[in-house]
Amino acid sequence: MKNKLVLIFVILISIISMFIISNKIFSENNKVVISASEIEKNKSISNRNILAVYVENEEGVYEKQEDGSIPQEGYIIDSEKSVCNNGVKPSWDNYNKQLIINNLQSNGASCYLYFKVSNSKKNLEKLGLNLSTKGCPEVDENGVATIAATETTNNLLCKSIDDYGETYYYRGVVDNNWVKIGSSYWRIIRINGNGTIRLIYNGKSPEQTGSKTLAVKSTYNSGDEKDNKYVGFMYGGTQKSTILQAIESWYKEDETGTELAKYAQYLDGTTGFCNDRQINKGNPNVWWKDDTALGYGTNKTAYAPISRFENSEEKTTTNKPILKCGNPGKDLFTTETEQGIGNGLLTYPIGLITIDEVIYAGGYVGTDNKNFYLYNGTHYWTMSPVRYDLWAEIFLVNYHGGVNQTGTSATSTSYNGASGTFYSHYLRPVINLRADTTFSGGTGTSDDPYVVQ
Repeated sequence: MKNKLVLIFVILISIISMFIISNKIFSENNKVVISASEIEKNKSISNRNILAVYVENEEGVYEKQEDGSIPQEGYIIDSEKSVCNNGVKPSWDNYNKQLIINNLQSNGASCYLYFKVSNSKKNLEKLGLNLSTKGCPEVDENGVATIAATETTNNLLCKSIDDYGETYYYRGVVDNNWVKIGSSYWRIIRINGNGTIRLIYNGKSPEQTGSKTLAVKSTYNSGDEKDNKYVGFMYGGTQKSTILQAIESWYKEDETGTELAKYAQYLDGTTGFCNDRQINKGNPNVWWKDDTALGYGTNKTAYAPISRFENSEEKTTTNKPILKCGNPGKDLFTTETEQGIGNGLLTYPIGLITIDEVIYAGGYVGTDNKNFYLYNGTHYWTMSPVRYDLWAEIFLVNYHGGVNQTGTSATSTSYNGASGTFYSHYLRPVINLRADTTFSGGTGTSDDPYVVQ
């Protein structure tokens, strides 16, 4: 009898394994992963009552998808309603389009998945915006865009992926992304994947060039610049960079003028600002032969952002920006941590733009562009590290609207697009409005901006 039970168990395991392999469902340590493409191709998954999929309609009512198909764009899983019959809560990996079931204790489990409209899609509709149907850069399944040139003629609203889901970004010659908060003007960079709205400061008027579009001037890090740590927005765990202190001082001074303090309830602290300090280790675009890939002290070190924009071995410049932060637990600066994303180290929910966002917006490394919305005729800092050579270097947008891969000794009037951290340049603060922010009218133009209530 015992031998028969063992034989039956072995047969059952073999059948289950064959089913998993035949349907390309990954299973390991009581964890099952099913891709959306396999769900779409293999209707038997739904037909066998393994999955039941419900999608929110325009009236906010969930409708069952009879064919079991999972929506590919503009939706996120409703984690409160979704459940499996063994009591396990399933999750949906929106980045890789995969269903994940952890701690699966029994075979033959059925799951009920509910997908609701994402906050980013809701805000797209709230602002009366439509995605561009052509002209947008291609973005691969990992969220990496391939950009071939500057954008100098088109007004585009395109789609990519960030740490929170599907993000919608402005690109090119844009004049419908203006927001007014009190007496200050801002430009929308993008609607983040969680529905928050990322803005960059544009001063007290809708002028598009000159010092009036800027906040304050600051070094990135002052003092002894001869250390890799000075590429950090913060370093040593709790030490704030010079530029972060400058942003905070501006923020606090601005509070006294009934600006951001009055509207502080609209600022989101869980959406982060990426200071990508990943080391360019093992990247095929090894652009600098002196690179030690060590990242500390005075060891010559290239950081990940530069590897996305240059390949010196082939003497070419590539532009492959990404909006996902490589190490979100360490380098994605937030005031709060939500669902394991963000480091929670900021005092105020304010940061700077990244080089990747500049390229998405219409810039191009190695080329000038005076015809995209981030050009303002001045130098201003990003928060993206370049390398440590003789000193620490950070990317900046130069006064020709260019972003160059070299320029280790850039000054305030330099043509170059990277700077030693001890030089002084202007900064343009970046904030994120909460996903539920409402606007009291406006069409988004410089003459008729969206107005935060």
